[in-house]
Amino acid sequence: MANKKKKAAVKIPVDVIFNCLTVLLAVIAVFMIFAPAINVKGTITDSTYSGANVVFGYIADDYVYFNFSFLNLLPYLFVITSVVLIALRMTKAIKAKAVDWVVVALLTVAGVLFFLTGIMAQYSQTYANYINTWSLTKTLLAGPIVSGVLTLCAAVSALFAKIIKR
Repeated sequence: MANKKKKAAVKIPVDVIFNCLTVLLAVIAVFMIFAPAINVKGTITDSTYSGANVVFGYIADDYVYFNFSFLNLLPYLFVITSVVLIALRMTKAIKAKAVDWVVVALLTVAGVLFFLTGIMAQYSQTYANYINTWSLTKTLLAGPIVSGVLTLCAAVSALFAKIIKR
């Protein structure tokens, strides 16, 4: 019987798999800015606003609903920064070992900040008075919730990558 050669299997390190998972979850979390973020509901209105409207402001028919909110932009900046740091770390452009802990911290803080989107929203003064006058309810919708969960999962994945790499 002929001696058959076995094909060599490509072995990918586990920390690389977790880093790729972290990047994937973080990128999906950033794209959730286009999903519905806040709903203002009452007997006279039922309006839904996307994350982009809440972050960058929203004006319709010369009426300002939201102003720019740096605090709502901050978690997106944290997530993008962590993705860049992971990419630089994986390509060996950054050799500092503390970068992994910075990534975990940035993703954790960003995950918590996503859940505070409704609180940190910058309603215009006239729209805030309108909401308070008519006792409208403000609810958080799927966009920030999914972003927060995905970002916290990305933080756990980055932590696993750091622990396994040791």
